[in-house]
Amino acid sequence: MATVREVLDFIVYLAKIGSGVDNDQMYGFQCADIPAYISYHYFGKWLWGNAIDLLNSAKAQGFDVIYEGDGVIAKAGDIFVMEVPGSPYGHTGIVIEDSDGYTLKTIEQNIDGNWDFLEVGGPARFNTRSYAGMVGYIRFPYGSDTSTPVQREGWIQDSVGWYFKNQDGTYPFNAWKNIDGNWFDSILMAMLLRILGSRTMKASGIG
Repeated sequence: MATVREVLDFIVYLAKIGSGVDNDQMYGFQCADIPAYISYHYFGKWLWGNAIDLLNSAKAQGFDVIYEGDGVIAKAGDIFVMEVPGSPYGHTGIVIEDSDGYTLKTIEQNIDGNWDFLEVGGPARFNTRSYAGMVGYIRFPYGSDTSTPVQREGWIQDSVGWYFKNQDGTYPFNAWKNIDGNWFDSILMAMLLRILGSRTMKASGIG
């Protein structure tokens, strides 16, 4: 079962390189694509609807749903769902740190404010929010992670694919990387590794 760390590493990577997920291949990087992607690719269940529909969708799929109320504190890995004044769609994103009870550290898509946001969306961005407008949270059945974090440079694999991590914990962005004596565009390499897999890349002499 995927762990919180595993899922967040991938979503943080997307935010750091200014990319995102378009889970349904429609309307670009919409906010609901992140929870829908996580639900299907890590837990094998589809979520339906716009952001405001996700709590009902998640409940129908058997996921834990926690409604906003006194004493409710969001945790890392939770999917928040909130109302947006004047919008029937609502908004959603993923919480990336356990909340202090006052603010939420999140990653969200489609918050750039571009005029064509309904047609093309917007990439994953780091954000900080208050609890204002929050309706509830989806808590996926993450597996326990008892490993000790080790900071190392190299290709990191999770249950979805591969990506590259620098020794200081950052991720390459618009950069070339010398890997085993060869120079690679790190973002393109990550894409190739996701498609081909590490054994194929190594057998081809390019990874």
